[in-house]
Amino acid sequence: MRVGHLEVARPNYYDRLVAVASFTYGSTVLAPAAQTIRATYTVPTGHRAYWESAGGWLSRASAAGALGRARIFHRWTPFLLSVGHTVLMTVLFANNIGDHAEQSQTDYGVLGAADIATIETFDDSTGGSVEYTASGKVTEYTA
Repeated sequence: MRVGHLEVARPNYYDRLVAVASFTYGSTVLAPAAQTIRATYTVPTGHRAYWESAGGWLSRASAAGALGRARIFHRWTPFLLSVGHTVLMTVLFANNIGDHAEQSQTDYGVLGAADIATIETFDDSTGGSVEYTASGKVTEYTA
């Protein structure tokens, strides 16, 4: 079903073979680890994607010996570039069991063909553990 006007030569993105995609990551309990890619989404050839939302939630499951920051990064890496841009970072810097941090954001922008969106986690504490939940949602359409 077409939502926009029939008279226009180039319809709006939501009228061009739309598909919704999401990328998510969830863990039960993780010990501290170096920065690790947990989920990825790559825009298909001949398409663009509108990054609609991203969110992250962390909770301290057990106390750390030496407290560090536990983080979730949502990153966007444009095609042919090796360095990603952080579009959302959720940080937990608390050591009591049950302490948590959460963050969400909407309307990031348009990703081009072969651009990559990732969810990454990182914890530089010594000991202890953290639960992670993160997600992102995009709407793909023909370019």
